[in-house]
Amino acid sequence: LDGEDGAEQVIREVAEHPLRPMHVLQHAHGVGQSPGSGHRLGGFRIGQEAESNTIAPQYNHQIAANAREEIIREADNLQSVPPIERKLIGIRLLDKSRTCVERVLVLSTAYYLTSDQKYVDRCRQEMLAAARFMDWHPEHFLDTAEMTCALAIGYDWLYNQLDEPTRKEIRDAIVSKGLRVPYDTKFNKWQRMTNNWGQVCNGGLTLGALAVADEEPDLRSEERRVGK
Repeated sequence: LDGEDGAEQVIREVAEHPLRPMHVLQHAHGVGQSPGSGHRLGGFRIGQEAESNTIAPQYNHQIAANAREEIIREADNLQSVPPIERKLIGIRLLDKSRTCVERVLVLSTAYYLTSDQKYVDRCRQEMLAAARFMDWHPEHFLDTAEMTCALAIGYDWLYNQLDEPTRKEIRDAIVSKGLRVPYDTKFNKWQRMTNNWGQVCNGGLTLGALAVADEEPDLRSEERRVGK
């Protein structure tokens, strides 16, 4: 599948198979990829080295320039902030998952705006901290879905900037602590909910599935029933 038509088909697949996010892996090859990149989550020039002299001129509008400055400022502030820890607030890990999403987005974006490796290094630190949690608190599955989303984005956007041991550790966490959980455990009651949980949970797992599709080919043919 290639280009916009391929992406639209993936969206249809998710809609038709809402309880099986890994089903999308069967049709994910090539969706949204930059030529030769091997990765598919939208955003920057995935798989290519960032060049500030080609990216920065796009931000000549004052509003965009202000946004760029704010992103870089926040990414700089994160250099002295420790990575997230697995600490529940009440019955949830959701605050930590959302913090991870925000930090990964800010740091990855800052890298593509500046080409500064320090943002990759700090994002790697954040993602590895989350990957090493014993789990992503599947009892409250929004926590798991949003953490899967965070690591999927960072893994994909910074794929070429991460060394292979780091990629593998993050990828293994996406699969074992995210994608497989609703298939291999009892934590899948969210599939029957009629509120926004379906969107968030399926969305997070779908991003995870798309991010690791090339490196986890065995998952593409996996057909399992959730809540069997």
